[in-house]
This record gives sequence, structure tokens and C-alpha cells, in this order.
Amino acid sequence: HGIPLGLSTPPNVECIGPKNHTELLEFAADWRVGIIPFLPSPLSRGVDPNKLFEYIAWGLRTVSAPMGSVSDAPSTTVYRTADEFCEQISAAIESPMTDNEMSLLAEYCRHNTWDDRANYYASTFKGQR
Repeated sequence: HGIPLGLSTPPNVECIGPKNHTELLEFAADWRVGIIPFLPSPLSRGVDPNKLFEYIAWGLRTVSAPMGSVSDAPSTTVYRTADEFCEQISAAIESPMTDNEMSLLAEYCRHNTWDDRANYYASTFKGQR
């Protein structure tokens, strides 16, 4: 929730501070890949980050730490080392998005709504207490 005091960044990194969704969308229009760089932990492995759904909705490939079901998401790769992180970002940037890939992202968005998730859990655990 803010820029850490004393943070040292490389020259190609700019800390822009908090942005609302509309402001962030303006920045994202120029992005080629979304990243979810978490340190592995029991908490990170057990969550599905909302950021993944935003990246997919914006038509971006995603490079993520191992988390929840991110490995099942289209155009998403999971890294396990710093070298893999860098390699996967480069690979995501270097190849253009295909029409088929964009279709898969759109389909994923259509089937990952809050209603769909609620219905899934309601039907999966119906009658269990």
C-alpha cells in the first residue's frame, strides 16, 4: 500500500503510486505482459490473485509465481526461479498474440464471473454441512 521507504529501482522502473481502475487501464493499454511476482509461501500457493483476472480481461499474457490455479489460466506461465521469471517475461513479449489466444482469453473471462464461481461452489457443496 505504497512505495517502500528507501526503495532503490533500476532506471527503467517508475513508481507511479496508487491508481484507480480507470487510471490503471490507461497504463495497461501499453503493457505486453502482466506479472504476479510473489515469494512462495503457504498463503500465496492457496490463493487465486484477482490481478490474474484483470490481466486476462485486458488481453495480456501473465507470468506468475505458483499460486492457486494460475497454471490453468490461458496465456499464463508459472515461474519457479528468478531466471525462469525473466525468460518467461521475454518469451511473452517476443511473440505476438494470436487470434486464437485472444479468443481463449475472452472465453476464460466469460466463464470466470462471480456468479459462475458462486454457482460452482453452491452445486459442489450442496447438502454438505
